[in-house]
Amino acid sequence: MTAGTDQKLSFPEKLVGFLQKNRRTLAILLAVLVLGSAGLFGFFEYNSRRSEQALQKLEQGLELYDEIQVADDAAQEDLLSELRGILTDIRSNYSGTYAAARAAFVSAELAWDRGDYDSAAEDFLSLAQRNPRSHLASRALLLAGLAFEETGNKEDARESYQKLVDDHGREAPETPRALFALGRLAEERNDRDTARAHYERLVQDFSGAAWTNLARNRIIYFESQ
Repeated sequence: MTAGTDQKLSFPEKLVGFLQKNRRTLAILLAVLVLGSAGLFGFFEYNSRRSEQALQKLEQGLELYDEIQVADDAAQEDLLSELRGILTDIRSNYSGTYAAARAAFVSAELAWDRGDYDSAAEDFLSLAQRNPRSHLASRALLLAGLAFEETGNKEDARESYQKLVDDHGREAPETPRALFALGRLAEERNDRDTARAHYERLVQDFSGAAWTNLARNRIIYFESQ
């Protein structure tokens, strides 16, 4: 076929010719796309079932947690042992799910309840670091700070509160309390300038928060000195 004849071919004719010449390659590509789509669907289906299983286990764990709150001392130990087993299972076998993050939070709460503030602080902090976008992260950072304070570790407490403020800002309901805690810790170090800066930010950014009045009182106190 001459160049002149080829130029006279219509677009549909050219398309048919292209498909005929490349039918084997196109068939392979189509098969790959079909297999890829099936694999992707299977992946999402697996993740959906996995998340559902994790949530069911979490629900069992939370029901146990509620039972523990009202159980007598004799029954609590068995219930706690069962709960810890469920939480460990979720955290080990369903990592990356919401249920795993919630299980980590409950584990940290259990450590807090038994007065193991070192473990509670580390568990809350680890949860926030592993799940920075979770709605649990800001709460975990606040509780990590409070737990560190219980151990006397004021510097790690300060860092936890500061990370909460820096990473979550106005979006987190825990930020006002963290700002006040930062001001209080600065006062304990006799750093009034830093304390006042935290209190003023609290008053400016969170005028309706419960902690704001306390911050105003501290500012008034500074001005009276």
